[in-house]
Amino acid sequence: MFESALPHWHAHGIDSENGGFAERLTLNGTADPVDYKRIRVQARQIYVFSHAWLIERDPDRAAKWRAAAAQGFDFLTRKYWQGPERGWARTVTPAGELQDTAADSYDQAFVLFACAWYYLASRDSRAMETASKTLDFLDRHLACAEHGGYYDGLSGTGELLRGGPRLQNPHMHLLEAMLVLHQAGGSNTFMKRAGRIVDLFRTRFFDAGTRSLGEYFTAEWLPADGPAGQIVEPGHLLEWSWILHNYARVAGSAQAHDLAQMAYDSALASGLHADRNLFFDEIDRSGAVLRASQRLWPQTEAVKAHIAAAEHGATAGDRESARARISPAVDAIFDNYLISDTGIWNDQLDAAGKPVSTFVPATSLYHLFLAFAETLQFYEANKPEYY
Repeated sequence: MFESALPHWHAHGIDSENGGFAERLTLNGTADPVDYKRIRVQARQIYVFSHAWLIERDPDRAAKWRAAAAQGFDFLTRKYWQGPERGWARTVTPAGELQDTAADSYDQAFVLFACAWYYLASRDSRAMETASKTLDFLDRHLACAEHGGYYDGLSGTGELLRGGPRLQNPHMHLLEAMLVLHQAGGSNTFMKRAGRIVDLFRTRFFDAGTRSLGEYFTAEWLPADGPAGQIVEPGHLLEWSWILHNYARVAGSAQAHDLAQMAYDSALASGLHADRNLFFDEIDRSGAVLRASQRLWPQTEAVKAHIAAAEHGATAGDRESARARISPAVDAIFDNYLISDTGIWNDQLDAAGKPVSTFVPATSLYHLFLAFAETLQFYEANKPEYY
């Protein structure tokens, strides 16, 4: 991460002319120009360079990551904010002109996540001020008072998207952001918000009977009609498991640890291609495979989930089993996705295990960096046992 990926994305993934970060790279590792910049890319890259700045041991490299995070934060806050009635726009042009003015709840969640990490690294008060106005926009314009949670967003002309389907995914990332904001700001308000999202997971998103996690719901948080209501993404089961364990640790919630264990066990039972040690992109609520392809990001979430289960699993046997999965999961990423010593990757394999990506999406660096940061931290903390 520090010797290949970060230097490469610093050299090729920053728009030195206009500011901000490149949307994607070619498979040769150079910038792959497109006519838009998504806010989620800007937010995720701010996170990456902020986290790298925090834990980098080399002062010269740390200065580079600091500068990268700072220019990204400046670009995001100057170019995407549409005011308190419209929130953060989905895309701008490469030069920074507003383009797609819809305001996704998913994107607002990643702005919060970026602000939290940038504040942890920089202690720049603007980051928490930006988070505060983002939460105010969410509460005033996207909250669903009747059924809980948030609607998917506003349209490009400002209408609330009530018609659905409603999504669990933005709520998962809001929970992730609340935990980092709590770490950054210390306010119990963030944990109260986090607790409400965990309650939604327990009562709406996760079906304890089938141990399945829905993706698409009605306005009342019932599974969406038809095939959409049956879709389960193993990567999200794993990601929720890691986040729930983190929430449980901070909140002292045994129930959240239990929910995390159930999500983890479900992903292992139904979502794993055992021969490849890779997780499928989609299954259904019965465990049947819907999409046998395997993107990179579920594999990074597996690493995080194994680590969390190794630390917080229900029994000693659960913890030891999870510990034994960490190193093979990291190996599976290196063996199947990463292009050796380049800092780039193939982002998806087809059902036969063949790489099918035509470009390198910047969004996946967030997944990789967070997974490997967790791995480094875990092995550092357990040196006497593992070395």
